[in-house]
Amino acid sequence: MALVVALLAPAAHAEIFGNTFRSSEWGVDLTVPRTWELSEQRSYPGIIVRGFEHKTGARLLLSAEHLAPDETVRSYAERNQKGLIKIGYRVTGATAREGGAIVVDSQSPDGKKLIRQAYFVILSGQTATGYVLSVSIQAAAARQSRPFEAFDEAMRTINIAPPASQPAEAPPR
Repeated sequence: MALVVALLAPAAHAEIFGNTFRSSEWGVDLTVPRTWELSEQRSYPGIIVRGFEHKTGARLLLSAEHLAPDETVRSYAERNQKGLIKIGYRVTGATAREGGAIVVDSQSPDGKKLIRQAYFVILSGQTATGYVLSVSIQAAAARQSRPFEAFDEAMRTINIAPPASQPAEAPPR
């Protein structure tokens, strides 16, 4: 579903410094573990950075989009969960995390792929911006590794502020 959402969002420029990504355009930066490789090459509009872990084949995406000003992190995550279910994914868990993120775990219709997504919404004035950090991995590879530890590490490093073109007026919700 994040990919469907991302198709509707404008393209963005990614700035990568080793394992750290920064976008002044979207007001976000994050660092991934050393075993991950980041790429500025985006496959869909709205995807502002991609990552790949060579050993497990796990993939990371960070997407951003403009939202309606009344959108909350909960409504954003719930809307996307409904989209995942509509295309056959099974949502296996959703939890609120420190910092206001909602983390959603899901599994592909055939059970072969696991996905974890963290949803964030930042309100600045009359504008809301939504961010989704996603990691996907083949279920068989996930049993042999700990891909979600890398997700948690990246999530702990994420720093989101209102995009540069908007003044900071309200804290994250």
